[in-house]
Amino acid sequence: MKKLACFFSSNNSANQQPNKVAEEVKDSKEIDSQMKAEREKQKKTIRILLLGPGDSGKTTILKQMKKIHNSHDEADARNMTEYIRDAVVGYMKMLCYQSKVLHDQHDEKTLVSSELEEMRLEFLQLQSPYDLTVDTSERIRTLW
Repeated sequence: MKKLACFFSSNNSANQQPNKVAEEVKDSKEIDSQMKAEREKQKKTIRILLLGPGDSGKTTILKQMKKIHNSHDEADARNMTEYIRDAVVGYMKMLCYQSKVLHDQHDEKTLVSSELEEMRLEFLQLQSPYDLTVDTSERIRTLW
């Protein structure tokens, strides 16, 4: 019993315990409130898992969703513009290459006309990073 009495007598004062308990209750309620708000926020969050190979449009879909919901950023738009321009020229170069491969290996009718063959060969010579100029755009439209 002496040890117990010694423990209670060594505490600072009996008046500080109610204040400490009240403070802990207040902290607990604040934490509970924050947790409840976080749960409500998570209930409203929709998560989507986008799977697919590289350059299949996963990022484009994400950017479109941001734009639809007015959370798109001008810096993102500028970065995406350069990426899209580079991709357009790169994919056209790939089409120019694959058209010949398909014709040679699978006897597909994918060759460009003889008057456009020189333009197709010029596209194959382009090096990355590509520059989508007005002239390049016209050549893409012609080859398409």
